[in-house]
Amino acid sequence: MKGFTVIEMVVALVIAAVLAALAYPSYQEYVQRGNRADGYGLIVQVVNAQERFFAEELTYTEDLTDLGYASDENVSSDDGNYLVSAAACGGGTIADCVVVSGVAQGAQAEDGNLSLDTRGVTTGNW
Repeated sequence: MKGFTVIEMVVALVIAAVLAALAYPSYQEYVQRGNRADGYGLIVQVVNAQERFFAEELTYTEDLTDLGYASDENVSSDDGNYLVSAAACGGGTIADCVVVSGVAQGAQAEDGNLSLDTRGVTTGNW
């Protein structure tokens, strides 16, 4: 007789289920880190654009259209995981410092928000 018994099939399914249960959380963490990179990229891009704007105008801007973006308040990251905006740093004016914040969207919201200011101060899961 060739083939598998029911016991052998059940054992194989249990082993596969245990492996899947161990691997899935790691996979979710990997996806979340990848989505975070989507936010990092856009935040750094906006901060760099702010620095170029500052070199020409001697001030930063909260209006992202001044930097060449389509929206004046919120710019969505490539995959839509973060909405990025710019504002004056706490305790200062827009002429002194700007903080670029990425608000996590959808499933990425569990990971939290990110921000980077022109002084190099970061918040969030950098």
